[in-house]
Amino acid sequence: MLQYRYFVAAIEGSFAWPDKRVGLTFDGDKFQLVPPTPETHATVVLDIPALPQRRWDGFGRFDADLEKVNRLLSALAWADGHALSVIDAHGGPNALPVTRGTFRSLMPMPAGLWLYESADVRHQRALALYREGLVTQSDHPAIAFLAYFRVVEAAYGSFRESGLAPKLDALSQRWSSASYNVMKLIPAGEVMSKFLLDTCRNAVAHAAWDSTHSPDDAAEARVIRERIPLVKLVAETAMREELHIPSMLDMIDANHADPLAPAPGWKPLERID
Repeated sequence: MLQYRYFVAAIEGSFAWPDKRVGLTFDGDKFQLVPPTPETHATVVLDIPALPQRRWDGFGRFDADLEKVNRLLSALAWADGHALSVIDAHGGPNALPVTRGTFRSLMPMPAGLWLYESADVRHQRALALYREGLVTQSDHPAIAFLAYFRVVEAAYGSFRESGLAPKLDALSQRWSSASYNVMKLIPAGEVMSKFLLDTCRNAVAHAAWDSTHSPDDAAEARVIRERIPLVKLVAETAMREELHIPSMLDMIDANHADPLAPAPGWKPLERID
């Protein structure tokens, strides 16, 4: 079996990737963010402790290390609101980047960047699903819709209408009275719970009815894409209010109110340059 000193993951996404190699720690592990070049991909390098080194035998032994990279990407996506995903990964003796990637921009890593960390499995799952929604939102709106709705289910602890409808309709009342723009996406005379659960979720999650979404239908895909801001806002609200995962804006507001008492879970990025 082969030993490896680093776990290297090629990354794609719309996140503003650092323009220089940056070392950081997250959740107790050391990482490097490596910018893309014309020949190489934007890369995350996970530093494997010298002892014991990981062993690879070709049968999924990267899973634990890939999970660590994915959790870092989920934290970055939650902090920035842009998609990040692993497209290739391997272990090796060197911290070398792989292939070429496409990012919206390159810029210096902000000195004051904060990331949300949590050991709570429900938090980690919600952040992962939220990132999945960001990753698929542009090209696969039906998958993105389901990812965001799964965040809602994870936060409210139910996938059944009896558990979700009261929560969704309570949000609807709040947002209607506050004149939220997303409420315009709900047809007149229809309540938000029925719209999201029946009209939207069932059409993309199941395939037993004539109303089932067809990935080949461009018009249907456009309609689903137009509805994503609603389910995304529900997901973000459920994460904040049910799981108590503060958003970046919550963290900024908390720091302004009391710099010595930041929002729970948010930690300043520890650079190891």
